[in-house]
Amino acid sequence: HVFFFFFIQRSARNVENTLASLPGLEKLQQDKPSTAFFGNWGIVAAVKRISEKSPDAVGFQPKLFMGKAGKGIVVQHKVSSKDTRDAVAQQWQALTAAVVSPNTVLIFHLKNHYALVFACREWEVNGERVRQILTARKGQRPSVWIDFNEARTTMIKWPGYKMLSVTRV
Repeated sequence: HVFFFFFIQRSARNVENTLASLPGLEKLQQDKPSTAFFGNWGIVAAVKRISEKSPDAVGFQPKLFMGKAGKGIVVQHKVSSKDTRDAVAQQWQALTAAVVSPNTVLIFHLKNHYALVFACREWEVNGERVRQILTARKGQRPSVWIDFNEARTTMIKWPGYKMLSVTRV
């Protein structure tokens, strides 16, 4: 009771925010947890908060790395169904540079799932470039190579599907 009373005295808004987040907390505690309540904004906010609270003065900078642009949404590398081959090649170069960066991790928000991007690979078959990323459709272990074109299509379909970067600064 004292804990709840403290919140009421402090701010009714804090209580409302806490209660509003309960459905999200319930989703995270299910047998099959869901992050649907939080979205990209929640991950970005959590990384910023962790960085601000770090006792070691180690900072982390989260960004919306790649995805479809939207109203008021800043994305480092925008993807569009109208992208030229050169634009796609530049996106791929940015992605591979981030993957090999020792201070950056990429998190792919693909269809109803968040997973790390573990690696990327590229080769040619009959004059056509094949570009793939190693990630996970289920769970968190690197388990599937997804064509970069499929990843782009996923991000283009809905502005919520993006790749996020977290860089140690």
